[in-house]
Order: sequence, then C-alpha cells, then structure tokens
Amino acid sequence: MKVKAEIERIGTKEKLDQIISFIADGDKRAAADSNILRLNGRRATVQREVSGTVAAAQMDAYLVAFYAPRAVEGGKVVISPVEWTQ
Repeated sequence: MKVKAEIERIGTKEKLDQIISFIADGDKRAAADSNILRLNGRRATVQREVSGTVAAAQMDAYLVAFYAPRAVEGGKVVISPVEWTQ
C-alpha cells in the first residue's frame, strides 16, 4: 500500500511540475507578445518623428538654397531690393 501511495504521489508531483512548466511557458509567450506590441508602438512613434524631422530638414534646405546669396555675375554682386510695407 505504501509503495502504491508513493508512486501516486510521485506521479502527481510530475503532473504538477508539468502543469507549472506549461503555465510558465504561456506566461513567457504572453510577456513576449506584449513586449512586441509595445515595441511596435514605439517604432511607429519614432518613424513618425523621423519622417517629420526629414520633412523639416528638406524644407530648411530648400529655404537656405532659396535665400542664399546669389552668384556673382560679371564681377558684380546682385542684390534683390527689399520692399518695406506698413
């Protein structure tokens, strides 16, 4: 009788260990999935920021090129007149 009880106890402990292992694996997967979702959200935010920064840099480069000093023509500096308004 003792041997049978010991065998059942060991079998129950093995089943419990296996169930705990399955639960731990599921928890790891759930944590990994939530981490993936969080990182995808951060990546989207960073991509929007980078896109905005690139657009701002392109606009700045355009404005610098537009308002940069003009080339010297025939040894003369060409100055555009400024019109004052009130």
